[in-house]
Amino acid sequence: MNIERYHLEEILSAYGIKNQITDTHDYIKQYSVSDTPRVKAIIRADFIDRPSVVVKMIKQKEHPRWKMEQQSIFSEHMRRNGILTPKRYISKEQYCISVWIENVELDVILEDYLGEEIRTIDVETVGRIGQLMARMHIISERDDCHIDADSIFNVTGYNEASGYERFRELGEAGYLNQEKYERIIQLYEDRMNRIQAMWPELPRHATQGDYSINNLVLRDGAVGIFDYNIAGDETLVGDLIVEGLLVANEMDLAEGLSTDDRPQLFNAFYDGYSKVRPLQELEQAVVKDVYAVVASMWFTTIRYEEDSLEFMVERHEVVKMESILDQMLELLSEAK
Repeated sequence: MNIERYHLEEILSAYGIKNQITDTHDYIKQYSVSDTPRVKAIIRADFIDRPSVVVKMIKQKEHPRWKMEQQSIFSEHMRRNGILTPKRYISKEQYCISVWIENVELDVILEDYLGEEIRTIDVETVGRIGQLMARMHIISERDDCHIDADSIFNVTGYNEASGYERFRELGEAGYLNQEKYERIIQLYEDRMNRIQAMWPELPRHATQGDYSINNLVLRDGAVGIFDYNIAGDETLVGDLIVEGLLVANEMDLAEGLSTDDRPQLFNAFYDGYSKVRPLQELEQAVVKDVYAVVASMWFTTIRYEEDSLEFMVERHEVVKMESILDQMLELLSEAK
């Protein structure tokens, strides 16, 4: 699929922007045009006489237009309540419009360009990110914001940050120390049962859904956030723990930091959040269980990475496998 400049000009015109484009920058161009087309294109348009904007064109089953519209409404609500996030533009009373390019109907969002993403994390930065999440949670809870779609990080449901299913596969296949494996599963299920019993009573509202640093900017000392593509409704304490671990465990580290500093980075995120939005009584009662089940089954500990459990199994690195199992046991056995 060829997205030409005149396509962008037509889209901008639909949103009331007539300025001449001087340059473009492609962030993402993913095309699979077959019987079921899949398209994701994110392009920045630059001008001489106005700030840059970002055009997002999507054709994906998991991102229907109604959901993109709800995500845009949520994004704008955050912006209007003081969160540093890009303005989204309206065309004929809709944030999300439809355009046809090469016989494919695309859903389009237009927003301001917020700035270059954060490249690395340090203790101060992750503390600010935690504060940003807390402010967004306060607004979402206060104003009862909902998107009517789940996030991808549901502690008690579908959770892309969990390696639990793969861990079970490795254990049931007999690749792991069976005594430790069975003890881990028992401890995990005990904690998960307590979480599930309390989960329906906990605050659950719209969340941005992805606090990775490639969706964050630093501007004049403030942290801003963009890309609400996977924004959804989530239990707030679960969002805190999963996203906090995502930032601390997966983002590139500033010079002078090492992997050993990642627990401190999570603590800085959590402390930053707690200073702005202290956990409610019910959240305090469940947060240790949430941390234990999420951290013990962290997805890159179990799969994908060269130093993950599944690769250790392939290489028959028994000593390293035992170390991972011991770490899981420690996380799941700590004070409840």
